[in-house]
Amino acid sequence: MVHLRTRVLGIFGVGFTAFLVSLQTVFAQTGLPYISGSWELTFIFNEIRGDVGKINPCRGSFPYQYKYEVDILQGEGDTNIRWCYRGDVCEDQSVTGTLEEATIDVSQARCSFKPHDLPPPESNPDPFDESPLCQGQRCVSESRVHQYDLLPNCNFDTPCPEGTSDPQQSRLFSMFQLPTKPPYVWAMLCRLYDFAEAADGPPDYAGTWRHMNETWAFVLDASTCDCYTGNCSVCEVTPPGTNLLMADEQCFEEGGFSLDGCQYKLVGVTGGPVVYPLRTTGVPYVGDPQEPQVCFQYATIEGKMVKPHDQMIKNHPEWANLLSNTPGRRQTKTKTEKSDVEEQASAWDLGGVGVWEMLTVILVGLGIMFIQFSPGMMQ
Repeated sequence: MVHLRTRVLGIFGVGFTAFLVSLQTVFAQTGLPYISGSWELTFIFNEIRGDVGKINPCRGSFPYQYKYEVDILQGEGDTNIRWCYRGDVCEDQSVTGTLEEATIDVSQARCSFKPHDLPPPESNPDPFDESPLCQGQRCVSESRVHQYDLLPNCNFDTPCPEGTSDPQQSRLFSMFQLPTKPPYVWAMLCRLYDFAEAADGPPDYAGTWRHMNETWAFVLDASTCDCYTGNCSVCEVTPPGTNLLMADEQCFEEGGFSLDGCQYKLVGVTGGPVVYPLRTTGVPYVGDPQEPQVCFQYATIEGKMVKPHDQMIKNHPEWANLLSNTPGRRQTKTKTEKSDVEEQASAWDLGGVGVWEMLTVILVGLGIMFIQFSPGMMQ
């Protein structure tokens, strides 16, 4: 009998553990920021370098910045996002990405260079037809795959030792550190993409092709909270090892502070090589063997929401059928405007987890335990 009781308790433990794992999976999404709306992004280019021992072809005013308005679409509780720049035809020019909790393992997996296809040619001559060398081979293959990473050779302020190469990451990339322990941030990590500057683009960069490594991180901005001028300003923290200024939600909870009015902000980095093909820029080749000239530019990114989802979506009828459900999370964390009906719905919302999702998890957990309690399992 003792043996049977032990067996039953052990089986119950396995089933209940599986149930808890399923429950944790559902609740793991509750920290996911809801960012659907129009955003103003500012790209601040404040790092530029040429390769050691070679001409730096980048010219023009520096540092400089560009501002763009970007419309971002996200469904309730969905980690997938879609966006396009204001002025583009979003039906066929939108970009997709995925928000992930930026743990160390996830960041390392996402931010290693991966070969990727180039965009189709839009002009003749095509800037991507001419490629610099990476590891002694063309960075871009004949089949239009960006196959090798292109980094500055040795430190920009230190001569390379004779006959050696030590590719260096950007100073901005090295300084942009994400938390190495909870609470982590949600981010679109290390999106690799290439584009060609138009022939009538910025005068100093017209006809070039550019490779970008871009990260967007979304953090809760304590300075936007209604209580910030009061006591909750003590909950504005910089996680150890980072330069991110953000709200500590656990501090808000423990201090009894309201999250009313708190908004998300976007912080990030972008940049990479700027390649000057001879045929499209007129900039002569360098080196032996001859190859296009290259410089490297990097920028920080700052972003703020300027229109909520309901206002943004009115400009995008082509997106109306892309959402499987109506967004339920607000861009600002507030309860003050909720009606009695909304409050009742929130009581069943379980922190962003729908009641049907919760019932599904419970039934799955009970099903696992039922199977494990069946006579066949007791033998």
